[in-house]
Amino acid sequence: MFDNLFAKRGVSLERLKTFLEVAQAGSIVDAAKGDLNRQSQYSRQIKELEEFFGTALADRRGKFLQITPMGRKLANIITQSFSGLSDLQN
Repeated sequence: MFDNLFAKRGVSLERLKTFLEVAQAGSIVDAAKGDLNRQSQYSRQIKELEEFFGTALADRRGKFLQITPMGRKLANIITQSFSGLSDLQN
């Protein structure tokens, strides 16, 4: 049913959570709370998501990110999906 989503690597709940945190914070630095290792990890995870979806999700502008229209769409989908999963868990 969703074979195309699982045909290649690059997407995971952790990566989606990271992208949402960065999108909400407005920068990798703020989302990672200054942790250099986490900043590197977040940057790599966003790049992997961009490779998976085949589109830019954010434009890097120095320390800040500008979320692209596709990135905003993904952030909305993640928010809705995580909300639904949380509701089901409760």
